[in-house]
Amino acid sequence: MTACDPLGTVGSSATLVKISMRKLPRLITFVFGFLILVVVTGFAAQRFFFSSVIIESGGTYDFEIGQNRAEAFQTAQRLVSQGRASEIHTWPAGEFHRPFRDDEIPTDDDSPSWSIVIDPDWWNNSVTLTFEDDRVVRIRRNRVLWELP
Repeated sequence: MTACDPLGTVGSSATLVKISMRKLPRLITFVFGFLILVVVTGFAAQRFFFSSVIIESGGTYDFEIGQNRAEAFQTAQRLVSQGRASEIHTWPAGEFHRPFRDDEIPTDDDSPSWSIVIDPDWWNNSVTLTFEDDRVVRIRRNRVLWELP
């Protein structure tokens, strides 16, 4: 390395390859460490910002365990009309949840769960209803921690 070449690239290509090979393990360690930091930070942020509660008896957010699909849909429509929810989604088996299409009759829907989107600006702010034998058997409430219940 000379004063004119601070990177030490003067010389043959073999010298350049030798310098690069010495720095490769350090670069791999840095990239691996950075990826671990990103994953750990993501998990910590999810724990810090979001709460998830599963209800299997009683109810929450106006939904009750044991409601049939028609009652659950009426509750969801009421929440949307009151401005307490924004959309009602179906969650067909093996697919991602999506809004009901105009030609679908929600009470005839046989998907295993519905997702009621509370705030579309937060991907994890929703109520998910799980059905068995056309009855609500599980209610999962995902919310941001600073939201009032």
